[in-house]
Amino acid sequence: MKLVANKTTQIDLTFTVEALPDYSSGDVVGGLVTVSNVVRSGLNSGKIVGAAIHNRVSHAVDLSLIFFNANPSGTTFTENSALTIAAADLSKVIADLALTRHRQFVGNSVALPAINQSPIPFELQPGSDNVENLNLYLVLLAGGILNQAATTDISGALFIEID
Repeated sequence: MKLVANKTTQIDLTFTVEALPDYSSGDVVGGLVTVSNVVRSGLNSGKIVGAAIHNRVSHAVDLSLIFFNANPSGTTFTENSALTIAAADLSKVIADLALTRHRQFVGNSVALPAINQSPIPFELQPGSDNVENLNLYLVLLAGGILNQAATTDISGALFIEID
């Protein structure tokens, strides 16, 4: 990934999911994802300009990407279970990107944000040891019942613009 100021960069996302049991609304899908080195040293801000979640199973289920500006280390992200964010991590939540547009194809699907989605600005916070944080953190949540066939069924892309 090459970071260029004021240019959109695509970052591929990998999720390891469970084939069974089905996911329910509010369940964590694929655990906590760390997007490493999302900004350059000394520049701790940017904008989330888009995202896409690709599913090898055809579903028309709303999804949400919850973004954190620092490691939500007090929260446990249990796969295929409802998410409870620890009180100490609430201030790290910077966005909930709803993926409510669906395109179903034969045997697979894609979920996208609304067409008029505004860019979401972010500013990363230093870690608890005051070391510069270059990472963005996110978790994918199911908005309904998802029935996956394999652990590699879901992948995605995040589109960011750094300042």
